Parts: sequence; structure tokens; C-alpha cells
Amino acid sequence: MHSYFFKFQNTTSSKYLVYALLALIVCVAITFMLHVDSVLVFMLSIFAPLLIGFYFFIKYGKASDTIVVDDLGFTSAYYGRVNYHDIVDIPPFGLFGAPPPSLKIRLKSTRKIAWQLNFADNIFNKEEDALRFKEFTEELERRLATHHGFAKKERNLKMLSK
Repeated sequence: MHSYFFKFQNTTSSKYLVYALLALIVCVAITFMLHVDSVLVFMLSIFAPLLIGFYFFIKYGKASDTIVVDDLGFTSAYYGRVNYHDIVDIPPFGLFGAPPPSLKIRLKSTRKIAWQLNFADNIFNKEEDALRFKEFTEELERRLATHHGFAKKERNLKMLSK
């Protein structure tokens, strides 16, 4: 059994950026409808929602995980137990997704789990975290290929027999 500890970006925190943009639109609309001529009030209606949204994005975007890999699957402190036979596929991140070492996994229960990391140091993870996570993904790839009927296709693991 191997254990991997790393910090990553929680992808669900992106909703706070969307909320901030919606709040910005509402605040600016209300400011115009009330015919407020104060520059200070207008600037507050622009910057307050953005600052609050970015604060929550950063606060709830920071996450850490410890993954223990065994012969039947892996146990994540953040997501819980995942058995290899529950994994449907590991799709590449889409147009707005993150490149490797980030990883998204779809399970039979239609649940999706994702870890978003970057090799460059940032507020969510350091380079060492990304390297440890890459070690986990390489071990996961090996175990899925040798024991559980998965094949690697263009950085995308797909099940051979469904």
C-alpha cells in the first residue's frame, strides 16, 4: 500500500466566481435604477461582489487529500473509498479543464471526482504536491492496466469491456 498526501484546488469553488459576476450585474443594475450619482457607491457596487466572490473562491478552493492505494482500489480522505471496478472512465479535461497532472474520474454511480493541480506554484498547491499526485496517477494507471482491464488511449483511460 502506498500513501500520497498533496494539496489541490477544489473545483467546486468556481461557483463563487459565477455568483460574484451575477451579484455584480445585480448591484450595478440597482445602482443605475436608483439613479445614484455617487462615484463611491458605484465603485462599491462593482468591487464588493468581486472581492467577496474571489475571497470565497480562494477560501473554499484550497483542499488537501491523502490517498492510500491498495489492490482493490484507493481510499481518499477527501472523496472516500473508490474501488477499481467502480471506475467507468477517466476522461481528459475539456475546453475549460486543467491539463495533467489534474485528474477527473467518472464512477458507475454517475459521481465525478476531480483533483485539479498545476506544476507551477500557486495559492492552491506547490510543485511538490503536483509531483506526488503525478506519482499517484502513474500508479493508478499501472494498476488499472494490469489488474482491471483498462487501456491507455491518448492520456485517457477507457474500459476495454463494458
